[in-house]
Amino acid sequence: VESQMGMTRCSWASRISIQVKNQGSATISMPSVQLIIDPGLSFDYANPSPSQQNGDTLIWQLMDMIPTDIETIEVFTSAIAGAIGDTFFAEVSLPGLNDSNTENNQSSCYSLFICSFDPNDKLAVPIGKGENNEIPLDQELTYTIRFQNTGNDTAFQVVLLDTVDHHFSLESLYFLSSSHTFEPYFLPGRTLKLVFDNILLPDSATNPLGSQGYIQYRISPNPNLLSGTQVNNRAAIFFDTNEPIITNTVSHTYQANNTSLEASMGTNYLRIYPNPVSDQFQIELASQPQRPIEVQLMDIQGRSLARWSISQQSSTFNRQHIPAGIYFLQIVGDDHSTQKVIFK
Repeated sequence: VESQMGMTRCSWASRISIQVKNQGSATISMPSVQLIIDPGLSFDYANPSPSQQNGDTLIWQLMDMIPTDIETIEVFTSAIAGAIGDTFFAEVSLPGLNDSNTENNQSSCYSLFICSFDPNDKLAVPIGKGENNEIPLDQELTYTIRFQNTGNDTAFQVVLLDTVDHHFSLESLYFLSSSHTFEPYFLPGRTLKLVFDNILLPDSATNPLGSQGYIQYRISPNPNLLSGTQVNNRAAIFFDTNEPIITNTVSHTYQANNTSLEASMGTNYLRIYPNPVSDQFQIELASQPQRPIEVQLMDIQGRSLARWSISQQSSTFNRQHIPAGIYFLQIVGDDHSTQKVIFK
């Protein structure tokens, strides 16, 4: 399952796009799709409509999916709380699906709350740690290029040019999802050309939601990177024959793994499972701690809701009275050692 969150703008609706793909060789019997939206967002409507809704949690019951089937769900939300610059999250999962690869049965996406902004941008997850956006040496990145027709007429063609940093493996590039059909081309100089032909993208004044589009792909670094290697990425967006719009530059620094960095990137150093959480859950460390470690659970406003002391490599806890929602697990004293947690 893949997910992508559109731009969250003041006084505008925002779109969350979900794609469920059967990449296996057997039929999936009536899979369920669960979406938990940020408490700062309100659910407006979806296509198709959810089968169930319980607060911030939406559930769809799909029909049987044969191999290669793709189901798309479009969800529309509005911001009801938050300040400009806040981050809204959404979590998608396929509960109860026990296939051979469970790692791709959940997905997360985010969007910054912004007003009066350039709607053509580039995002990357994970964000990384600190000012240099540090990530482990083997960390793959997911890039999203978002675009919007802010002109005064329909755009018939949109072309994206994206020069892939030479520290990435072109063979590992994998397209995850997109808002519209496109054709990819590889040009000399490691330039990726994405052509949205006959896209018929309306202008933002006529159709604010319909004027937006995106492409999302995943890519891995080359092996044997040196610690301290920096990768930069930006894109050029062409609407018909107009001059290109150059997006922001997204930068990351690959660093040799250390415990603080591993914890901040959600690796095995600090792990909570099952995730999403129903009742009991386990917090697991990569090794037996030499002294007790205190962890805390925080809401999206940064308020501490619960604290636990861990003296074993794996410890079991009850959820207590924590309501459903999106939270963050953090080692006390390390602002970057966070992992996102869903309570359903």
